[in-house]
Amino acid sequence: METQTTQHTRVAVIGAGITGLSVSLCLSRLYRGRVAITVMAERFSPHTTSDSSGGLVIPSFSSYGTRENGKQAGEVANDRLQRWAYVTYDHLHRLHDEEGLRPEDGLMLVPTYKYFEESYPVPEWASHVIDFRSLEAGEVTALGLRADLFKTVWRFKTFVIDGKRFLPWMTRRVAEMGGRFETRKVTSLKDLCGGGDFDVVVNCTGLGSQDLAGDDEVYPVKGQVVAIEAPGFMEVHYHHEADLHPEYVIPRTDCVLLGSTTEGDTWSTDTEPDVVEGIYKKCVGLVPRLAGSRIVGSWGCLRPVRHPELRVEVEEVGGGTPIVHCYGHGGQGYILHWGTAMEVAGMVGRYLERGVKSSKL
Repeated sequence: METQTTQHTRVAVIGAGITGLSVSLCLSRLYRGRVAITVMAERFSPHTTSDSSGGLVIPSFSSYGTRENGKQAGEVANDRLQRWAYVTYDHLHRLHDEEGLRPEDGLMLVPTYKYFEESYPVPEWASHVIDFRSLEAGEVTALGLRADLFKTVWRFKTFVIDGKRFLPWMTRRVAEMGGRFETRKVTSLKDLCGGGDFDVVVNCTGLGSQDLAGDDEVYPVKGQVVAIEAPGFMEVHYHHEADLHPEYVIPRTDCVLLGSTTEGDTWSTDTEPDVVEGIYKKCVGLVPRLAGSRIVGSWGCLRPVRHPELRVEVEEVGGGTPIVHCYGHGGQGYILHWGTAMEVAGMVGRYLERGVKSSKL
């Protein structure tokens, strides 16, 4: 393990979910020998929001509606988000094809079906995924689905990330490059900047930024998830039009996840028996082969949404120590994680070269 010295630029990364670990790994790789990374978090894997999410990665994205109802507003045209999604997708391809990550590391490449009740043209991102095609009505029927209900069905291969395996893999890589980890609840970014221990602070605390950064534009959108026992099932099925609540079936290494709900502005992670039963019935209706599968768990996870957009921004506080904020990814943390990490790394890199002034990226 590399020894950290005072010649390194000392970087504190606050948060150890997919965003914080991506930033830590990205900085460690790009600036190895130049930065000393310390990751601080109150909770590490397997106790983060990122551990409990579905982890489906499609190089597209959705925005969220009002915080009162939590409704997703559908896919939006945003060049910056799309660029980050493509950067992330290309990175996952490299991990899979060149570095050899496999399911035991938390990275799976699986057949995926996405369903729509209306007719849609082929999406722009189709060329980025593997074996994309729109299915004909006869092929839809052959899948055991009603062709008269789903006017558009896309089939392709894409990545699923199992956070409970992928986050530990990232943690090990950061540690191998000299990164340190500290279990600590940070209560003041300004105090952290003013203590003289760090030259740059990166805030990746998600919902914690409501208090830590004083940002009342970040808020939770709850999703209830059901885990079932379905050995050997390795397909994604995704329907995203039913009352704007996504219906999905996503495999993990030890179970299959069924979801979900979109519940605005609640901090409760409790599940409700009638909601769990409803999710199970809808998903089994989507994929009848799963009928009879045993439920092995359920939970609620809080997506860290920021309206109107996620925050990737650098600011200076007293003493000139910059704080780089990177939070508010909502339900797209895995879709955007490496793209936003590279954006943060570019900001930190410019600071390493010549310092920075407060500016929005």
